[in-house]
Amino acid sequence: MARAKIQPRSWRMPLPGPKRDWNRICGLYYLESYCRQLKTGRINRRATPKINVVRLSVLKGLADHGFAQATFDAAFSQAV
Repeated sequence: MARAKIQPRSWRMPLPGPKRDWNRICGLYYLESYCRQLKTGRINRRATPKINVVRLSVLKGLADHGFAQATFDAAFSQAV
């Protein structure tokens, strides 16, 4: 089981114009919900994502009850 260093690339990527300007479910729309989930303990604020290589073309990400984006980022370098 590989333990990946978290580099939250997806959280700082700029959104393309149409998503940024017209899509209500992107960006700040979820901020209140994310904060509430952290405050209540539903989301593990100290989560450490783990990436398992199941086969050469299959990765399995375990988010440790944290946000999915951190797990996507942890697996990115192995997936590409």
